Amino acid sequence: MNKNKEIELKLQVMDEHVWPMIGTYIKNLRGVKHSDKIHLRANYFDTVDERLSKARLSYRVRRENDVWIATIKGDGSSLGGLHSRMEINVPVHSSKPDLSVFQANDIHKKILQVLDGGVLEGIVQTDFEREAVLFEQNETWIEIALDQGSIIAADKKSPILEVELELKKGKAAELLSLGAQLAGQFPLRIESKSKLFRGLILAGRAKENPVSFLDSSNPLYYVYELLDLISQEWTEEKQVDSRQHLKTLAGLLSYRQQIIGVEIELQEIYNKLNETGKYDRQKYMFSLLQIWKNMIL
Repeated sequence: MNKNKEIELKLQVMDEHVWPMIGTYIKNLRGVKHSDKIHLRANYFDTVDERLSKARLSYRVRRENDVWIATIKGDGSSLGGLHSRMEINVPVHSSKPDLSVFQANDIHKKILQVLDGGVLEGIVQTDFEREAVLFEQNETWIEIALDQGSIIAADKKSPILEVELELKKGKAAELLSLGAQLAGQFPLRIESKSKLFRGLILAGRAKENPVSFLDSSNPLYYVYELLDLISQEWTEEKQVDSRQHLKTLAGLLSYRQQIIGVEIELQEIYNKLNETGKYDRQKYMFSLLQIWKNMIL
């Protein structure tokens, strides 16, 4: 895997009371190698007219215990909550913005072109405790990060309580498999937004991206859509009608040998929605992540 590429799955914890149980469960997984605790405080920078954000780039300086790290991220995507993007890290001496530390990388020239003389200012801060657990399964290495703290922007605060699964080496399918396992055990929802983007929303610099349905014969498009719909529904505590997408997805899966039986689970969820208007979110999330995993194997 490219050392400058980050692939991760974010899972938002929907009930703070289960937080200690999640940590205990993860640290007792077979395949855990070790865990470390670290305090992370980050400042994100951009111009007043958001030139980096508009170019789909981000720049932060973060203190990781006693070490400062400058990071540029960009050229990313988020499909159903699986984040994939370029990430470049350079050790620095302070929290002050200094893009010259990236001169050895091609990204430096691009950043300067995007800024075009614009002055950087602090826009979002994050402050949280992380317990990083290194996990290995089927020759795939995953860092499981348990993050608890706050996002701060425009004198407002929003809590951080999430589990991030970052692929260090191996197959993305294993990342999704672990995500499905955790979602089947605890009230977790897919988080499609980065901490920075959540901060930009908090500051009034960005708006929620509306879910847009994709007309496609590829089952994964419907998986992505349904994962976003569940997350939207869970966060906003409102019912979203996903029956047509469920029905379409079940039909598309019915002839795929590697996912035999899953369409039956989806049909059961569909029937329950028709009868009662309710469903088991954890089972729904688990089934969708399992489909995703099997589709990319």
